[in-house]
Amino acid sequence: MNRRRFISAVGATRYRSVGLRVAAALVVSSLILVTEAHPQRKARAVNIIDLSRDSAVEIRTGDQRLGSGFLISDRHVATAFHVISTAVSTPKGVVITYRPDLKVKLSDGEVVDADCVTQATDADPSPLNQDFAVLRLRGTPKSRYQTVKLADANERPSVGEEIVFSGYPLDAPGMVTRKGMVSGANDSRNVIFLQAPVNKGNSGGAVLTADGKPVGIISFREGGISKGLQEVQQRIKQAEEAKDVQTRIRMGPVDPIQSTREIIATLDRYISTGIWYALSIKFLRKYLAEHPALLQK
Repeated sequence: MNRRRFISAVGATRYRSVGLRVAAALVVSSLILVTEAHPQRKARAVNIIDLSRDSAVEIRTGDQRLGSGFLISDRHVATAFHVISTAVSTPKGVVITYRPDLKVKLSDGEVVDADCVTQATDADPSPLNQDFAVLRLRGTPKSRYQTVKLADANERPSVGEEIVFSGYPLDAPGMVTRKGMVSGANDSRNVIFLQAPVNKGNSGGAVLTADGKPVGIISFREGGISKGLQEVQQRIKQAEEAKDVQTRIRMGPVDPIQSTREIIATLDRYISTGIWYALSIKFLRKYLAEHPALLQK
């Protein structure tokens, strides 16, 4: 090879090398632009929030707000059993009273009458024991709403996993959506611990993970302040029943017992303390699998 051909060959090799580097840089730049233009994590989070809000409902009886719930079909709502009923233990057993005149208020304000179709019985008390209920709407809503699909048996939330829930805290003027995380679970994973600001009225709401499936239904709370308030309320009740004159001394026109009761009730109603719990969705999923007719229109 003469000198001219050698220089030409070297130049071509350098040109091809530079070309490959330029092409690689363009590919990387394109990938970066595509990633920035389509942030999957952010888009998925926004979708989960939309799903949480669109499927969330308010449970009412007449004009009284009872709690929250979520659509599992276009005619069925899941919620907590204690939202739509009261249970009192007696020497003869548990007496359950179902709330009358149940209504479901959908996310855009539409209100539809509903009936509870998951009755707790002596033969099957699971709705009471696992605190879940299903309401069937008496009519088909005028608008279409998103519904959620219950998580499968193998879909268990892990500690630190982010969750989203929407609901209607008592006396709040509208729906509230919150983010939090799973902070633990009991050994059987029947109860999910939540680190999130939950208020009374959120009971019955769906706990959604990143895939948009509910893994639990918000049920109850625990905390030092809440427990202390309940203990004080109990002492006041005992004093009133005993007609403790010394305790009921009035200070002018103010009744200290009544004032204390109102303060305690206000604090217990609005302050979110301690740990909140959601009961696993597996109980509801199992019940519906055993009673498939419940979801028929």
